[in-house]
Parts: sequence; structure tokens; C-alpha cells
Amino acid sequence: MKCKKVNKNLIFYIDGDLSLKQNKEIEEHLSHCKKCSMLYNEIKLSLSVIENEKGIETNPYLYTRIKQRLEDINERSTNPVFAIQQKKLFQPVLVSFLIALGIFIGVSIGNNYPLQENNIADTPSEQYYINDLQQEHVEYFLLNNE
Repeated sequence: MKCKKVNKNLIFYIDGDLSLKQNKEIEEHLSHCKKCSMLYNEIKLSLSVIENEKGIETNPYLYTRIKQRLEDINERSTNPVFAIQQKKLFQPVLVSFLIALGIFIGVSIGNNYPLQENNIADTPSEQYYINDLQQEHVEYFLLNNE
């Protein structure tokens, strides 16, 4: 028997699912091939470790406590009535707060800058230079500057 065929049937050999003829062929191959016999020993050891782990009993109360906590967390996060009520309450409060904050900031900025009472066009000479273009048409002004 070839190594490839033995490797395919090794699990079935360990479980005892093969016929007597196949069992004898695999036993004969394992006695001659070190590589396959090492693989056989590793698989058998791995399966024995798994079987030993199956025998360990867990604390049943640990499972129930973890399950209850997960259900509580899931119930809190999927409670749509509570989330909708919280959103309906939070949105108007937030908008009102932002409007009040904007008004307060606007008033405080406005109070920091004093009004300027001196106007540039208070004297007649300044008034003349400011309104100079209103006395003449724009076309005349542009033609005279050439």
C-alpha cells in the first residue's frame, strides 16, 4: 500500500471503520514506513487530547450568568421605544441650547466693539472730495483723464 492511500485512510483506521483486509494492509505499511507511523502516532495523540478535553465539565452557573448578561445587553440595545423617546427628547434640547449659545456669543462679541461716532464726511472739504464723482458724469471723468 502506498503512503498517500494510508494517509487518506488513517483516521478511519483509528476509528475502526475499515474492513479487516484494509486494517492488515495499513498495519503492515505502518510497521515498515516510519513517516506514516509517526503521523499515525501524532493523530492518535491529538485525538486522545480531544477526548480528554471533552471529559472536563464546566460550571453550569457560569454559562447561565454569561447568557443572562448577553441577553440584558441585547435587550437594552434593541429596545426601540427607549431609543426613540431619548432621541425625541434630546434633539429639541440640543437645538435650543445651540440657538441660545449662538445668541450669547453674538451679543458678547457685539459688546466688545464700541460704536465709532466720528464720521469721515463731517467737514465740508471732505464732503466735497467724497462726492466728487456725483457732480460730474463718469464719461466726462474718464475722457478728461486721458
